[in-house]
Amino acid sequence: MEHIQTCEFLEKQDCERIHTMRNAMWVHANQLSKECVTSDEMYEEIRKVLEQCNIQKDLEFFIDLKRTGDSPPGDDSMSLLILLSQMLQLEKIITVLFTTNSSTGDL
Repeated sequence: MEHIQTCEFLEKQDCERIHTMRNAMWVHANQLSKECVTSDEMYEEIRKVLEQCNIQKDLEFFIDLKRTGDSPPGDDSMSLLILLSQMLQLEKIITVLFTTNSSTGDL
């Protein structure tokens, strides 16, 4: 008789274990399903925004936002002439200093 009680107890315990496992998996599946729905809603928002994109307008907006001027760098010939003039003056000064120091022996 004791083995019958033991079998009934083990059967009851196994049923509780299966019931607990089923409930845990049910809750987990519901959480995943809810997460998928939430993710899909967010992806739908992204799709709605992407539908409103106009590539040409976006490019023009970016160019207008980041532009630095109407001419490319170094296109200003006057600034190039000024730079060359300054370099020539510097070269003359260095030549004079070198010539002066070499004639006096101060190198």
